[in-house]
Amino acid sequence: MDFEEQRRISRNLKYLRTLNRYTQNELAEILNISPTIYYRYESLSLMPPIDFFYNLSRLYRIPIDVIFETDKSKFTYYVSLFRTSSKQLTRLLKAYDSLTVMSQGRLLEYAAILLEYEKDQNAKGLLAHPLIPEKKPYCKRRT
Repeated sequence: MDFEEQRRISRNLKYLRTLNRYTQNELAEILNISPTIYYRYESLSLMPPIDFFYNLSRLYRIPIDVIFETDKSKFTYYVSLFRTSSKQLTRLLKAYDSLTVMSQGRLLEYAAILLEYEKDQNAKGLLAHPLIPEKKPYCKRRT
């Protein structure tokens, strides 16, 4: 790993920490390491063990390889993508858990129908949705 890659990974670690509103001390405590060691890991003056990166990826709910992304635009894109997906998934799971067993079954059946529909539509090159009616052209009323 060259110096520029190390610097980018160091910036990624700091970005993730500040994005999630942790101080270095708080994160060190969560990861069960001393604040000095965490500082050295974040600055990459000491190369962290792989379990450090694994624990961060679990904490931030991102794949571990995102931490090592050296392209800044790709890194921020992946982080925002996984943060959004994680929030949507949490909302979906909460909604699912609040349903009755019968409604959960119906929802799973409907999801299977939607997946099959989208698979067929993608194969045909169409992007229409079965529940959203096509928009009619706007016409002004004559008065």
